[in-house]
Amino acid sequence: MDMRDTVLDTEHIRLRRLRPADFEALERVLEDERMVLFAGGRDRLLEETRRLMCTYDERGIGMLAVERLADEQFLGRMGYAPYEVEGVRETTLTWLVDRRFWGQGLATEAACALRDWGFGWGLQRVVSLINPDDRASINVAEKIGMRFERAVPFFGHPRVLLFAVHA
Repeated sequence: MDMRDTVLDTEHIRLRRLRPADFEALERVLEDERMVLFAGGRDRLLEETRRLMCTYDERGIGMLAVERLADEQFLGRMGYAPYEVEGVRETTLTWLVDRRFWGQGLATEAACALRDWGFGWGLQRVVSLINPDDRASINVAEKIGMRFERAVPFFGHPRVLLFAVHA
């Protein structure tokens, strides 16, 4: 492990820069049809991750790998993405964690740390855009202090839920 890749550690999670080798593990996570359904499609997710990996390299804020600290098990990816939502530029916190690790509080722990990290960078508002059927992600959003604001069209979906939290 190259510690220069580490962005932040929590009690159980390491958030680090994505590496090209992570895409093979991410593709395995995306073999789960439920993951792809909730997150907008396999190809879109891979393209978004590659694009946001470069954003982190350029701006210091973007998509990161999530791994379990104890054994460096790749769990998924999480990070910030700039999107226009109904004509307004928003900073979205997005996460994708392998379903085998749901229900352990790992996504919440990582999202909470990343929310605080973003506020430390000067973000004043962070949103998440969530499929209405994705109860697990709604739970994560609520546990990190996000509140439902409204339903919005996004990436061809007529209705996703916009959750937000302020610094």
